[in-house]
Amino acid sequence: EKLTIFTWKPSGELIISPDRVLFDLSPLPSRPSHTDHNESDIFDLQKVIPFAEDVDLSSAASLVRFLLDDRVDVKLVKGQYLVELQREGKTWLRRQEVPPHGFVTREEVERWTPAHGNCKIISVSHVWETREHPDPLGFQRDQVLEILAETGFQPDNCWFFIDFMSLFQFRRLEQSQEKCFRLSMQHMHVFYAHDHTWTLVVDELTPHKLLQEAEEKDITVWYDPEEVLKPIPLKELVHNRVPYLDRGWCIGETNWTSMRSKPKRIPDMTKDGYCRAPMSPEVFEERQENMKFTHRSDAPVVLEVHKKVFKLKSQATKLVLERLPEEEVDVLNYSLPHFHRLQSLLLTCCNIKHGALERLISNLSPSLQQLHLRQCDPALEDLQGKFVVQQLASRFPTMKRLDLEGNKLGDATAQALGDLLSSGWPLKTLNLERNCVGDAGAQRLAEVIANHPAIHMNLEANELGETGKDAIRDALVTALRCGAKPNFQPYCLLREARAVVA
Repeated sequence: EKLTIFTWKPSGELIISPDRVLFDLSPLPSRPSHTDHNESDIFDLQKVIPFAEDVDLSSAASLVRFLLDDRVDVKLVKGQYLVELQREGKTWLRRQEVPPHGFVTREEVERWTPAHGNCKIISVSHVWETREHPDPLGFQRDQVLEILAETGFQPDNCWFFIDFMSLFQFRRLEQSQEKCFRLSMQHMHVFYAHDHTWTLVVDELTPHKLLQEAEEKDITVWYDPEEVLKPIPLKELVHNRVPYLDRGWCIGETNWTSMRSKPKRIPDMTKDGYCRAPMSPEVFEERQENMKFTHRSDAPVVLEVHKKVFKLKSQATKLVLERLPEEEVDVLNYSLPHFHRLQSLLLTCCNIKHGALERLISNLSPSLQQLHLRQCDPALEDLQGKFVVQQLASRFPTMKRLDLEGNKLGDATAQALGDLLSSGWPLKTLNLERNCVGDAGAQRLAEVIANHPAIHMNLEANELGETGKDAIRDALVTALRCGAKPNFQPYCLLREARAVVA
C-alpha cells in the first residue's frame, strides 16, 4: 500500500510526498476580517476534517453527515430558487450573495433520505466560461432547467450542488471561508461519485453569437482592484472557450460519475449518444497531459482525487454500464483488473468487438457470479456466442446468472449452453430472451429442463417452432411429475404443462 506523507513547511505549505505542493494554505494578505477562528486552525488539515476515505460513497447517512459538517460548509441550492433566478432574469450568484431562502436548510438535510419521492441531490458538471463568472449570460442556468424538463425531473423536488453558489468564491475575505473552500475541493468527488447523488451535465458553452451581441452588457462580478462587487462589461471579462470534454475538472467529474454503482447521469448519455467507463488512474494520468486547466496547479489535485475515487469504487461488487462506445470498452478493460471483488457486471447496448470481449472476460475476477451482456452492438451472433459461453464456463466455474438478452444468438449457442449445463456448470438463471434460438437449440435446452428443473430459463421472443415448443412442454411435464417447480418463460408453455399434469 502506498503511504502518503503530509508535512507542513514553516511558510504554511502542505507537502504531499517529499516535493509536491498540493495546497498552499499560507495566510491571506491582511484585510478586514470578521472571522472568529484562530489563524492557526487552518494549518492542521487532519484535525479539521476526516479524509475522503471516511466519506462512505455508498451510504446515505455518510453523505448527510458530510453535508452537515460545518468544516466544509457546503450549501445545496433549491431547484425553485433556480427557477426564480430565471424568472427574474438573474444569473447565478456567488455563494456569498445567495439569499438564505435559496439554500436547503440544515433541518431539511437532516431529514433527507434517498427514499422514493424525496428530493434528489444533483451535482451540476459544467464549464466556467469566464474567470470571473461561470455563466455570465445565464445560458447554463437555462440549460439546467431545460434538461430537467426534458427528463421529467421537477425543480421543486431537486437540490443542486453548483460550485459557484455552493462554495465560497473569490474573494474569500475570511480565513474560515478559505479553509472551507479548500477542504471542499479535496472532497469534490463526493458530489459526483456518491451512489445517492445525481450528475447533471451541461456540456454546451454560450453560443458565440450571443456573447457578441451582449459584449457591452454589465455583469456583476468581484472586482479585486477595488475589493467590491461591481458591474463590468462582458467584453472585459477573461473568457475561456475550451470545450467541456477538454477540461480537466470536467473530465474528472464525468469519470467520477461513471463509477457510481448505478448510472445516475442527466441526461443519461453524452451528445454522441454514449456514456463513459470508469478510468484507471494510470490511463487518467496519461490522458491528463491533454487536459486543459484554468489553473495548471489544479492538475495534481484532480489526479489525487481521481485516485481516491477509483480506489474506493474499485472495491465495488456490482458495476452497471450502458451505451459504451468501442474506445470506452477499451478503457473499461484497463480498469477491470482493479475490481477484485466484482460479483456482478451489467453491460447494456455497448459496442464490444470480439477481441475486446475476449479481453473483458479474461480481465474479470474468476469469482464473478453474474454477467449481463444485453444487446451488444454489434450483436454477438451465434458462432461468437458459442465461443463466448464456452469461455465463460471455463473462466467462471461458480457463476450463478448469465444474461445474454438481445444478441441474435441461435441454436449453436443454445446447444453449447445445454452441454455446459448438463456437465455441471452451476447456473441458476439463464436469460436468452429476444434471440434467434430455434427448434434444435430448444430441444437441447429441453433436456436440461428435464434433468435440472431448478434452473430459471427465459426463452421469450425467440424463433421456436412447434417441434421446439413440444420438446420444452414435455420436459416441463416431466419435471412437474417429479415434484419439481420449474421456472420457465414463455409462461404459456409452463401453464400448458401444468394443465397436462393436473
